[in-house]
Amino acid sequence: MAALTTRKRVGLLAVCLFSAGLMSSLVFAQQALPWYEPFGYVPGNLVGQGGWSQTGTGTSAPIQVQSGSLSYSGLPVGSGGRITLGNGSNYQDAGCDVAGHGSGTIYASFILNVLNPGNTTGDYFFHFSSAGAAAQDFRARIFVRQGSSGAKFQLGLANLTTDTPQWLATQFDVGTPLFVAVAYAFSGDVNDDMTYLWINPPLGLTTPPVPDVSKAALQDLTTLGRVGVRQGSGDTLLALEVDELRVGTSWAEVTPAASPSSVCDWAPY
Repeated sequence: MAALTTRKRVGLLAVCLFSAGLMSSLVFAQQALPWYEPFGYVPGNLVGQGGWSQTGTGTSAPIQVQSGSLSYSGLPVGSGGRITLGNGSNYQDAGCDVAGHGSGTIYASFILNVLNPGNTTGDYFFHFSSAGAAAQDFRARIFVRQGSSGAKFQLGLANLTTDTPQWLATQFDVGTPLFVAVAYAFSGDVNDDMTYLWINPPLGLTTPPVPDVSKAALQDLTTLGRVGVRQGSGDTLLALEVDELRVGTSWAEVTPAASPSSVCDWAPY
């Protein structure tokens, strides 16, 4: 093969650099809202697929994509996989940037399946923040802990890292998927934003019902631009699955009801 000329080598290098930049922008671009994430990726590490990148410094035990979707009665049938989250020293966390918003209310929902509730102290596995992998201003942190036995668990909501979770009194069964919705609501004044949590809310409504937990954000976000899933290090037994993640600016966008399969599903008799 004839040697490449200098001009050809420069041209080839430019093409390679452009392609690399294009791939990078495709992988790490912000997700426009509403965003539906079914985790339809190759089984293996979540980081590096879709728009997901590493958050924090943990590098061991990356969050894993598994084949097969979780299901929840009444929700549209999933079309991808699911992710599994553990908890332990130096475990890797992940986040995905979304189109930033600094007003209104941002909602998220997902199916949660707790495999092991861990200890009675608990830890958090989901949060909002500002954009970027270095962001530490976590809000709407969703916690899970063991309930009255290893077969039961509770969910809670907190904001700042110094904030104590507000736990729901209801205890849920391990291995039974729940539909979880969470929101961050901006307000016009300083440090009066709010966060909300719903467990198994009705599907197909245009406006949200009364939340199960309402909690002050304590310190306002300037712009909400990232969704994070976390493994953490506070509870080495905690294990759970997350699927069918939706993020939007309206309640209806994150709580869709499955369409009737036939006229018999809805017609009066």
